[in-house]
Amino acid sequence: MEKESEVYQFPEMNLIAGCGAEKIIQKIYNSSLGSRLLLKNDKYLNKEWYRENLVNYLEFFSPEEGFADTVKELEGLFFMEASEWEQENDPEKSQEKLQSDLEKKQEELQSDLGQRQEELQSDLNQKQGELQVVLYQKQETIWQIGDKNPRVHLKIMEWPFQIPFELELIPYAGKAVQVKEKELESRFSEENITYCMFSEEEYLSRSFYKMLEHLELINLMSWYKESYDILTGQMVSGRRVSESFGQLLLDNNIPLLKERLEIVDSFKNYRYMEKRWKNYMSRFFPEQTRTQDKPQSVLEPLSENPMDLHMLEKEEIDGNLQEEIREDESDCPEWSQVIELLVRFFTPIFDMVLRNELFIGDWMPQIGRYLD
Repeated sequence: MEKESEVYQFPEMNLIAGCGAEKIIQKIYNSSLGSRLLLKNDKYLNKEWYRENLVNYLEFFSPEEGFADTVKELEGLFFMEASEWEQENDPEKSQEKLQSDLEKKQEELQSDLGQRQEELQSDLNQKQGELQVVLYQKQETIWQIGDKNPRVHLKIMEWPFQIPFELELIPYAGKAVQVKEKELESRFSEENITYCMFSEEEYLSRSFYKMLEHLELINLMSWYKESYDILTGQMVSGRRVSESFGQLLLDNNIPLLKERLEIVDSFKNYRYMEKRWKNYMSRFFPEQTRTQDKPQSVLEPLSENPMDLHMLEKEEIDGNLQEEIREDESDCPEWSQVIELLVRFFTPIFDMVLRNELFIGDWMPQIGRYLD
């Protein structure tokens, strides 16, 4: 991996973490969980990201039904960390172990000493150069509805690095209407990486459902940001969003639905939600979101211990195990701008779903509206 780091001019640890992330994703896809674990976001899987950021945190959606079993099965994909790993991969300790093995074999098989020594040295070299992904902490309790999202604690190990890596599982209700399979060219092997995700339309419908269901109590502000990113960057089928959203309501109806859309629309003037948005976006655009009249107490501070993720509202520090993103400040949207775009997109779909009809229309991000 050191040679690849020199070629791509990446920090070696970042490269090892990226390779480990891709290995984890492929391992999941090749297992019986391949269609049950849906990668939430794949923007972290590229060499440009690896050059600037350490990837050691991924999120997956998983059906709420059988969720606890899924967590257990995911942990079972990885061997538990062995206490001998450091000894086997420490050159000095490994040499001591090798010498001890050689002396024993010399007594037993003097004639085969040369051949055995070559085999042991080859095995040692292979262990020292092989990237391993291991489980280092098992779940202490069985997940139940209402609990915090479980995290599977892994380590990516390649001498001399041991990189903690977390997989967070997010339960979703109902049946996923639209799931897509994607392939990504690997940066570290000849084979492509394959994984499953929600389609853009499925993600938008679920984000809107969450916004309506939880209103200002929504715990993930990324529902807003990622929906905004989709609507400003990709063409979307309104018909497919209408189908998915209608199915969600059939599975789990939301009371006072029409009034809730009006409440979401009013959020553009709701200072509490605007502060939450700025707090969340300050990690992406620190200069643009910093204001003189904003006292520190208004913001929820980042955890002093970045591994203690449950101490804070999860989404306010989403990705805290990765280095902060630095984007073009001109791309930072105002909160009112986000709400206006989302309401403009969802209102015609919402109206048709309330009439038990299917909306037909294609959203064009270039003009910010549906194509007539």
